[in-house]
Amino acid sequence: MERQYQETKTALTKELKAHTLNLIVKDSLAAVPDLENIREHVRKIVGYFKSNTTAKEKLSALQQDLKLEELKFIQEVDTRWNSTFLMLECFLRLKEPVSAALTSLGAGFLPVIFHNDWIAIEQTTKIIKPFFAVTEEMSAEKYVTASKVVVLVRNLPKITATAVQQHDKRNHCLQPR
Repeated sequence: MERQYQETKTALTKELKAHTLNLIVKDSLAAVPDLENIREHVRKIVGYFKSNTTAKEKLSALQQDLKLEELKFIQEVDTRWNSTFLMLECFLRLKEPVSAALTSLGAGFLPVIFHNDWIAIEQTTKIIKPFFAVTEEMSAEKYVTASKVVVLVRNLPKITATAVQQHDKRNHCLQPR
């Protein structure tokens, strides 16, 4: 009975830590209005490629022509910030073929991703990548020891501060509300 209690307590602690990380990142992403607009634009473009066979085939052909790893888009899910990271990271990796595909398909009805938007996507993924890695690490094990959680979470401010400093040096236009 005592062992079951400890296992349950450990599992709950792990879930609370992961949930707390989820809330931190989700709230931080929502606090930047320009980023909300960019995410909305990316969601629309990703949705277009996921739902349009011609666009999907064009993107695949361009990836092959450019000798890139063939990737498929990941759509953001509101309840999981991890999907935001995965969507933006994938979109960034597909920058060249996406831009070429949109131009050749004449998809003028879709939002345009400007140079500053690409910079914002790149910097956002750099800033939230450590949170993604910690969440993945904590979720990968059935029982995460408290000492491991402390080490993982303790390093986040340092890693994030470095990413934010690099972001600030570029004088990018994204500002929190």
